[in-house]
Amino acid sequence: MNRLGVIIKEVYRKNVLSWSFFWMIASPIIMVGVVLAIGYFVGSSQSDSSVGNIAVIDANAEVQEIIEEVNTGNQIQYDFDRSQADEALQTDDIDGYLTFGDDVSNPMYYRKTTSKDISLAPFEEALSQYNFVNSAEEMGLTGE
Repeated sequence: MNRLGVIIKEVYRKNVLSWSFFWMIASPIIMVGVVLAIGYFVGSSQSDSSVGNIAVIDANAEVQEIIEEVNTGNQIQYDFDRSQADEALQTDDIDGYLTFGDDVSNPMYYRKTTSKDISLAPFEEALSQYNFVNSAEEMGLTGE
């Protein structure tokens, strides 16, 4: 039994207490850390690039209120007309502008190709719901 114990001890020292065994155990842990760090930095970069400065043109008071309710951190300005918004967009004072004509159901968003890619999905959903409710009221439908 003594000889077997010596053999086991030597095999353990040779295999387990080596640098190759250490790196075999440590490398997956290091890789998981690197992948998580890359994911964190990419995610934070995307969230920063989806928030910006937007001008809203020709929106009535109800639409302005809806936009303010669903705002996701964007800085929204309502005091521009179309020519001022074009000029501000060219000088990079704003990242884009949203125009409403006579028809609230069809807004247009303008931006430069080099501007931030601002997420407009919350605004689209809220305006769609607003248009749905207005259409139902015009038809004389009730909540029931």
